[in-house]
Amino acid sequence: MTYVPSQPMQQFAPTPQAPRRVDGMALASGIVAGVALLSSFTHVTAFLTWIPAGIAIVLAVIALVKRAQPRWLPITAIVVAPLAWLIAIVVAVSGIALLASGASEAAPTVAAPTSQEPEPVAVAESSPSQEPVADVTPEPTPTQQPVAEPAPVVEDDGTGFVGETLTNEDNISFTVTGARCGIPYVGDQYFGDAALGQFCEVTGTIANWSDDAIYLYGGDFAGQIAGAEYEASSQTLIAGSRFGMDVNPGLTVDVVLYYDVPATTNLEHVSYSDSWSFFTSELRFWVG
Repeated sequence: MTYVPSQPMQQFAPTPQAPRRVDGMALASGIVAGVALLSSFTHVTAFLTWIPAGIAIVLAVIALVKRAQPRWLPITAIVVAPLAWLIAIVVAVSGIALLASGASEAAPTVAAPTSQEPEPVAVAESSPSQEPVADVTPEPTPTQQPVAEPAPVVEDDGTGFVGETLTNEDNISFTVTGARCGIPYVGDQYFGDAALGQFCEVTGTIANWSDDAIYLYGGDFAGQIAGAEYEASSQTLIAGSRFGMDVNPGLTVDVVLYYDVPATTNLEHVSYSDSWSFFTSELRFWVG
């Protein structure tokens, strides 16, 4: 038998384990939860915090169901997202309260028309020698003028009148220059509209005294009759355009508003409010 020397045992180095990869779903849930937390601390973005918070919770639940790694990211997102939502609610409510108190202090006021004082009527004083006459009312002499009745006093509730100007908190001024109803047809023969009841026309100007451009269109102006709200017709013109336009700071544009209202009544109020802003009060005018 031939002796074969044994081979020395080879030693193998342990194969290094590949680092764990971070799952995209888990990472996304953590990032979106962080965005929700950051947005909850400001008044402007707090109203939108529920969007990233809800997305973060959904992503975190999916990541946990898939057993995505690392697991601490979706678990953290499930904790942080509801917390951000609660903080956003507190911040939003406090912001609305501050704006409401500021709006009540800075609301535009319009002086109510003064009542007309009756003209004094001269009454002849009786001399001591005259005997008092009982239950006798002297007839007015031809030279006496009838006494004018005082005009009714309109309460100052912040509502403007035709010819006046109101300005909101964003330094946007609205002036109503005229109003009339009883218009059966508006526009030309190709692009006109016939009224179902009657058209009421309100003319005015919008002046932008703010530092930013504003976008005006018919939806910014509403009409009211007895509490019911009426939308402006498509024939409404903003600086001659039916499609609205941007108004840069320092510029003034003419507006011609049309409202289709019942033929048995006239438009009572017209108001302007920025459709893109939730924090400015409306400018309201009596046009009836």
